[in-house]
Amino acid sequence: MTEPVPGQTPEPAAADDATAPPPPAREPETAEPGTTVNPQELFGSLSLSAIEADIDRLMSDKMSQLDGMLAGLEELVQKLEGEITNLEPPPDEADTPKG
Repeated sequence: MTEPVPGQTPEPAAADDATAPPPPAREPETAEPGTTVNPQELFGSLSLSAIEADIDRLMSDKMSQLDGMLAGLEELVQKLEGEITNLEPPPDEADTPKG
């Protein structure tokens, strides 16, 4: 083990790793000029019917989640309305004879 040099503070190796700058990002590989990508090769496995089915499934899932939230909100409104009704003083009836 080496002794620390006066005027320098030894740093643990873990701190060096934490403060070290990240490695430079790799540049994306470029295709050779003049070569074009065939869109049919890229998107050949996709079909409009499959995309529509995925969208329909996702929309159905979201609608069922929204229905559940709406039902919860309706229950909360009914509960709060009931509590407010219980807190309101009964109306004074003019027909009731007093003492």
